[in-house]
Amino acid sequence: MIIFFAHIEEEKHQYLLNKYSRIYPKKFKVKLLKYNRWQDAQLSLLGRILLQYGLGNYFGIRDFEISQTSYSKPFLKNHEIHFNISHAGNLVVCGISKFPIGIDIEYVDDKIKLLTLSILNDCK
Repeated sequence: MIIFFAHIEEEKHQYLLNKYSRIYPKKFKVKLLKYNRWQDAQLSLLGRILLQYGLGNYFGIRDFEISQTSYSKPFLKNHEIHFNISHAGNLVVCGISKFPIGIDIEYVDDKIKLLTLSILNDCK
């Protein structure tokens, strides 16, 4: 399993759109242009860029098509490689693996104090 991450930057937004949106399917470009906020468009675009980078450099997959299950979970058509993309705040992550994977990140506001409790249950 490999995990990639990137931070969004407003200064690079137009550059990223110009460079990458033309190499992806028209349907994806239309999706990017529908976002109201540049942040959301860039998070989506960077997620796709991370996926493309990981598939090409670590799994030798240069051409791929993304489809969706009936539950809207994206998957790679004709490949046995799994991926998941998540974003929060100004960060996007992409996990890629040979087995089913799920990845999730959450933005934590430092101004809000949270108490987290984790319990491990040994079911012997």
